[in-house]
Amino acid sequence: MKKKILCIGSVLQEIIYNTDNADVLTQYQSGGKNKYIAFNFGSKISSNEVWRSFGGGAMNSSATFKSMGIIPIPISIVGDDLMGSAIQRYLSKSGISTKYIKSNNTASTAFSFILNLPKASEHIILVSQGILKDFKFSDYSLTREKVEWIYLTSLRGQYSAYNIRLIFNLVRKKKFKVFWNPGQQQIENFDIYTKYLGQVDMLSVNIDEAKDINKKLKLGAYSAVKLANKLLEYGCKHILITGDKKGVSYFSGQEKYIQAAKKIKVINTTGAGDAFNAGFLSAYMYNEDIKAALEFGVRNASAVLQTMGAHEGVLKKKDL
Repeated sequence: MKKKILCIGSVLQEIIYNTDNADVLTQYQSGGKNKYIAFNFGSKISSNEVWRSFGGGAMNSSATFKSMGIIPIPISIVGDDLMGSAIQRYLSKSGISTKYIKSNNTASTAFSFILNLPKASEHIILVSQGILKDFKFSDYSLTREKVEWIYLTSLRGQYSAYNIRLIFNLVRKKKFKVFWNPGQQQIENFDIYTKYLGQVDMLSVNIDEAKDINKKLKLGAYSAVKLANKLLEYGCKHILITGDKKGVSYFSGQEKYIQAAKKIKVINTTGAGDAFNAGFLSAYMYNEDIKAALEFGVRNASAVLQTMGAHEGVLKKKDL
């Protein structure tokens, strides 16, 4: 029997606009530096490559799981509009279930515009959350779903905290395993979510999110190791910290591994985090080998980084 996984998060329309007609500014501050993409007022910015596709945490992760021979069941919402219909068709054509992709006419389908600078390997994302603000987990009946894992990504909108409470109530009842990649709204309010960490098997955040959690919880951790140890004390079993110069760091009790990033020509950075996380978990679901899962997750992210689109180029099970 094939493995199945619930993928909870966003699905949206996505436009990636490639250009190098921009300046990258660096501002040094105490404790670090910030980088900015800058344009002159009134300037006309050209692009030789614009990519129109679909993305979002539930969409991107589903693409990797599907490619890896795992049955993804995305749970999300689209608007009752042309783009919402297009997303449903795209998923169906890709062989991905749409039974939990609800349609609602209270707002338009979510949209993101990604300004991508290939030479700088940097991007910014402009997001209109649209219908995602109306996503309610209570609208879905999942009590009969027989899966082992839930892959939980960014949730937006006024019902975010309510949705997460319902999700972890279901996790407790069904004894699902949870891979959690929290979004910005969750990171900003992480103090109210620490009570769920005892139900989280794997928590994945990037290095900047890790710093924000450290500040929000007042943990006083001055290294990834110390932060991970603090979070493990809340009951989370495995911690992944991505986006560090050293690569991906993994922590679990006394275990610590670092998987170096691959040196590649980066075309587009969109979706790399989803590709690593879903790639890592896919490999882990097959063999429960952390080192092998880390290596595969980095390879999957590297494959996406070398393509346009947030989930183009994902690896297959034969690549394990």
